[in-house]
Amino acid sequence: MELIEMREATEKDYKAARAAAEKIFWPNHSGGGEYIWFVNSDRGIGYGYIGDRFNWAYAKGRTRREAVQKAIDGGFRAGQHNW
Repeated sequence: MELIEMREATEKDYKAARAAAEKIFWPNHSGGGEYIWFVNSDRGIGYGYIGDRFNWAYAKGRTRREAVQKAIDGGFRAGQHNW
């Protein structure tokens, strides 16, 4: 099996990740909760249930910037999807 080398992230990748970032309110057991940012698919934003997109996310974070950086570090690239 041949390994595919991952290319370096470009500004286009960062822009795509920022555009694909979504925010969801995640409740906790005490009745409160917090907002969590997540980056799903470059092609998946707005499709399906938000809970499903959240579960299939490339990365999650407390801020948009954190979620985007984690997604890029995890292999997110523009024009691809994780479905």
